[in-house]
Amino acid sequence: EMEAPQRLATAACSSSPCSFITNNNSVVYIGCSSLYNVHLPNHLANGLCDGLDELSKISIDERKDPIIVGHSNVSIGSGLHTDEINCVHLLEDGTFITGGCDGMVCHWKDYTSTTKLAEIDGIVTSCWHGTTPTTNIPVTVACSTSIGGSKVIVNKAEAQTISKKEIIECLHVLPLSSLLIITTASATPRDHQIAVSVVDEKGFFSKVGVLEGHMDWVRSFSSTTLSQFSSLVASSSADHRVRLWKFSISPPTSASTPGNLVIDSDGHLEGEARLVIPQSSPLPPISVTLSSVLIGHEETCTSCSFHPTLSDVLLTSSMDRTLLIWRQKEDGTYNPVAKLGSSGGVIGGSVGNSLLGYTHAEWLEGGRGIVGVGYGGSMSIWTPSYPTDPPPPGAEIPSIWILTYTITGHFQPVKDLAFPPCGSYLLTCSEDLTTRLWSPTTGGNGSWAELGRPQVHGYEVVALAPLDFPKHRLASGGDEKVIRIFDAPSSSLRRIAKLGGYEVKDDEDEGIEGGREERAYVPALGLSNRGGDVDRLKEDDIEDSEDEEEGGGESVKFMTLPGERELGVKTMWLEVGKMGGHDGEILTLASNALCKTADPTFNKKPILLSASKSRDEKTSGIRVWDVATNVCTAILDGGHKSSVCCLAFNDSGTMVASSGKDRRLCLWSLPEGGTPSLMARVEGAHKRIVWCLDWCRRKSNGTHLATGSRDGKVKIWDCSMSPPQAVQLIDVGEPVTALAFGFEPYPNLLALGTESGKISVLEIGEDFKSHKVKMEKMPCGHRKTVNKVAFRPGQEKPQLASCGDDHGVRIWSIE
Repeated sequence: EMEAPQRLATAACSSSPCSFITNNNSVVYIGCSSLYNVHLPNHLANGLCDGLDELSKISIDERKDPIIVGHSNVSIGSGLHTDEINCVHLLEDGTFITGGCDGMVCHWKDYTSTTKLAEIDGIVTSCWHGTTPTTNIPVTVACSTSIGGSKVIVNKAEAQTISKKEIIECLHVLPLSSLLIITTASATPRDHQIAVSVVDEKGFFSKVGVLEGHMDWVRSFSSTTLSQFSSLVASSSADHRVRLWKFSISPPTSASTPGNLVIDSDGHLEGEARLVIPQSSPLPPISVTLSSVLIGHEETCTSCSFHPTLSDVLLTSSMDRTLLIWRQKEDGTYNPVAKLGSSGGVIGGSVGNSLLGYTHAEWLEGGRGIVGVGYGGSMSIWTPSYPTDPPPPGAEIPSIWILTYTITGHFQPVKDLAFPPCGSYLLTCSEDLTTRLWSPTTGGNGSWAELGRPQVHGYEVVALAPLDFPKHRLASGGDEKVIRIFDAPSSSLRRIAKLGGYEVKDDEDEGIEGGREERAYVPALGLSNRGGDVDRLKEDDIEDSEDEEEGGGESVKFMTLPGERELGVKTMWLEVGKMGGHDGEILTLASNALCKTADPTFNKKPILLSASKSRDEKTSGIRVWDVATNVCTAILDGGHKSSVCCLAFNDSGTMVASSGKDRRLCLWSLPEGGTPSLMARVEGAHKRIVWCLDWCRRKSNGTHLATGSRDGKVKIWDCSMSPPQAVQLIDVGEPVTALAFGFEPYPNLLALGTESGKISVLEIGEDFKSHKVKMEKMPCGHRKTVNKVAFRPGQEKPQLASCGDDHGVRIWSIE
C-alpha cells in the first residue's frame, strides 16, 4: 500500500523527459528531463496525469494548466506502440496522436486506449491528423527518417508518398479555403527547400512546388490566421533566420511600379508571388509571398511559434541560448521586443552545463507564459512581468520576463544512485556526463527537486558512492578509469538547508583542514572543479541570484529552485582527490559510509572499494582505497576471474561481498589495521551473471545477504556458514538487475528491480527462509532496465529510490 503523493511546489518530473506527479497513490517524485517535443494542449481539461508517464500532463502553477511532453527517448509500456515514442501532436478535440520509432502513428482517445492510424517505413519524425476544411475527409500525414517513407493517408485509403528522394524532418499542415496545405522540409544534405503539397476538397493529394530562400536545414514551422482569406507561416532554419510566408487566397497586388522596382534579398521583386496554388473552379488560387525575414539569432533557429491570440507576435528559439519574442511594427517589419535566456559566455561546452541552447519553445495558454526546452533536456518556464497584477486588458507584450523555475533531470540512462548516511539528499550519476543531487523541498509538502550538480564531466559517470568523513563527500567513476573525490562547498549545504530543510550541524566541517570552500568553479582551461571565494570567481556573464540571508552579511539566499545554467555552474562540488590504477572502465564503487546508519558510533577510517571491467583474473582485483590519503592500500585478488559488477560492505564494515560476471560469490575480510583476505568463495552462485547484491541490516543478524542474477533468481545467503549457503531461492521470472535491503526499523524489506523496469518490494521472514510480497506491479514504474534501488536511511516510513535506463529517477513511499 503506497502513501498518497504530495504535489510538487514547482514541478515534478517524468519518465524520460520532464516533470510530473501522479494521483494514483504510488509515486512521490519522478525526476528526468525532456527532449525536443513539447506541445501545449490549451483545450485539454485541467488536472494531473493519471498514469501514462511518457505522455504526461505537467502542472505548471496553481491553475494546473497542463503540458503534454512527447518523449524522444522513452520505451513505452502501454498502447499499440512497440518501440519508443518520438513525436506527439495535439488534436482540436482534446485527443492526441503519437509517432514512434516502430513507424506507427497512433490516436489516443484517452491515456489508456489507442487506435492505429498509419504505419510507415522508418522512424516517425512528425505527424498530423485532421480533416479537409469543407468536406471533412480524414487525413493523416506521417513523416519518416526513411527515404520515401513519408506518407499521406486520405480516408484510410492507400498511402501516398510525399517524396521518394528525401528524408522529411519537419511538417506543418495549414487549412485554408478548400485545401489542406502541407509544408515539409527535408533533412537531406544541401536540400533547403520547403516542399508544398495539398489535399483538395475531394481528398486528392498532389504536389504543388517548392519555396526557396533558406540556406540551411529548415527546423520548424508555425502558422497564424490573419483573416478569412490569408494566413502566415513561419519557418526557422539552421541559417540563423526565420522566414515569414504569406498564403493569400487572392493574388497580391504589387507595391512596386515599373519605375520604382524593389528587389528583396533573394533577388525577387518585393511582393512577388513565390508560388501559386490552384483551387478548383470557381475558387481563386492561393498565392504565396515572402512577407519578412527575421534576423537576430546568432546560431541555428530551432523552433518558431506564433502567439495563441496575437497574430503579429512570434516566439523563436535558438542554439545561441536565447529565445526572442518578435512583434510586427506599423510599417510591417518585425523587431525583437524581448530576449529570454542567457546569451553570454562561450557557446558550446559540456551538455551538463546546458550551454548548447534551446531546441524548442512554446507559449503557455493565452500567452501568459513561455516554456523553453534546453538541449540538455531542461524545461524553463518564464512568466511576463507587468506593472500591475493582474495585467490590464489588452496589455502589450512586456520586455521583461521572469524565469519562474526550471524543470531539470537526466537525459541519458541513470546508472547509479546513493543516499548519504544522513539521508537528507539523493545522489545520482548518468551517461549524460553528470552527477546530480536531489532533495525534498520544504515549500512543496515533501516534494523533491534537483538542487545541485556536483559533477559535470567529460566522460560517462556510471558509479558513485557517498563518503562520510568528512561529511558530504562522494566518489564517482566511469569510462575515464579514474575515481574522483568531491567535497560539498558551503554554498551547496546552505542551499540544501534553505530549500530542503536540512539542519546544518556543528560538526559539518569536521575533518576539513581550514574549513569548507565557499564555492567550486571550473577555471579557464581547467578540467577539475576548484574551490575559491565567491568574490574571486570571475563569471561575469552569469547574474548572481543569491541575496543576503536575514541577519547576516553572506550571499546565501536560495528562495527559488536553481535554473539549468545555475545548476551547471554554481552548484558544483570541489574536487579534492583523484585516484587511478584500473586498466578498465570503472564498473562499481562501494564505501563503508552507510555503516554509520546501523551504528551511529561507527568511526572507522573511510574506505572505498572499486572494481573495473576485466577479462582475466589478473585485472579483476578489487582495489581498496584510503580516501583520506587517496592511496590504494590493498588489492583483493584471487577471488574473481572476470569483471566484478557489485560490491557491498556489511554493517560492521569488516566484511565485503562481491560478485559479477564469473558468477562467483566472494566474501572478504577487512580487519581494521589488518591485512585483507579472502574468507570464502562460492562457485556458480547463479547460472548467469550476478548483477547485484546487498547485506541485510537487521541488528540481531548481520550475516545474511541477497544476490540477484540474470537467471531471474534471487538467493538469500547465510554467510555464518562455511561456505555460505543459500537458504532461500526466489524466482522473479526475469533478469534481476538491482536489489537493496531496508534500514532499521524495516530491515526485512527487500526491493527488487528487473530488466523490464518492474520494481517490487518483498518482506523477508525472520528465519530468512520465507517471504511475502509487500508491493508489486507499481504504476508509473520504469520503462527500461532498473539499474539501482536504494532505501532512504533515517526514515520512520520507508522510502525507496530507483533509477534506470529510461533516464528516470523515482522516489517511492511505502506504507
